[in-house]
Amino acid sequence: RNHSRRTRARKRKEEKIDKALKKAQRLKNGTAEAKRIAAPRFPAIELINDPQGFAERLFKKLKSSTESFDVRLSMMNLISRVLGFHKLLLLPY
Repeated sequence: RNHSRRTRARKRKEEKIDKALKKAQRLKNGTAEAKRIAAPRFPAIELINDPQGFAERLFKKLKSSTESFDVRLSMMNLISRVLGFHKLLLLPY
């Protein structure tokens, strides 16, 4: 007698593992593609020579600004995008 025959439970386990591996591979391949498609690109922000200095100067202007709320909100949005894109840290922000 040969006892190396797959049982039904073992076959289900193997199928489950194969399915999980295929799903992980799909997600791994899909996330890079999804990031490339969905990630917003800001070419002007990418080309800033001194992003830390730029963010600090802009924050200084924001603190002393008497502009309307919408303008100040736009300045904060720009600061946060620069900080996020370049992975910077602005302590008072």
